[in-house]
This record gives sequence, C-alpha cells and structure tokens, in this order.
Amino acid sequence: MEEKTRVVVYSQEATKDLNNIFVYGTDAFSPFSAETFILELVTKIDELATKYLYHTECRFLPTKSRKYRMMRFFSYQVVYRIAKNRIEVLIIIHSSQSKNTIRKARSIKIQ
Repeated sequence: MEEKTRVVVYSQEATKDLNNIFVYGTDAFSPFSAETFILELVTKIDELATKYLYHTECRFLPTKSRKYRMMRFFSYQVVYRIAKNRIEVLIIIHSSQSKNTIRKARSIKIQ
C-alpha cells in the first residue's frame, strides 16, 4: 500500500515541548547534545510526511478511523493526528508524564 505524502505541521504545544526538551537537555547535558537530540527528533517527526501509518494507534485516544497515532523516540512520545491533507503533531511528552496529558491532546486545534 502506497501512502501519499502529507505536510507535517506542529501545534503551539508541540513547539513549546521541543523548546522545553532543548532547555532540559542543555541544563542536564550540554548545548551540543541537546541540539543533536532535537535535530534527530525533528528529522524523525518530518519523516511522518510519508511514514505516518508506520506507528501504532494512540491507545489513550481511540477512534474508529485510528487517526491519533503515537511515535516513540527514546523516552519521548510524539502524539500526532492524521488529517485529510496533513499530519498534525499535537504534543511531545516524556513517557513518565501523566497519560491525562495525552488525553487532552484531542482538543488541540491547529490553524
């Protein structure tokens, strides 16, 4: 089955999450390590343009259409929604965070 290419867009929440991950990485490790990690994460997220069906349905946001998916990247989970013409990255959270945060992602709107 051939998947069509879709544009990947980030919610404001996901952009804030990336920034917070970078700040944490800078404090805990080094600016170079944090930048490398973010670049690898963003590269993986951008691959969702064609590989959006490779990842499992988000079990905290079940739907009949299975449009909410979750991609794992080390200890982080990227929650995204498959829309008609684009992939909407909703949130990026550490796996130790509350699953209620994931459930709230359903209400995130992207312009």
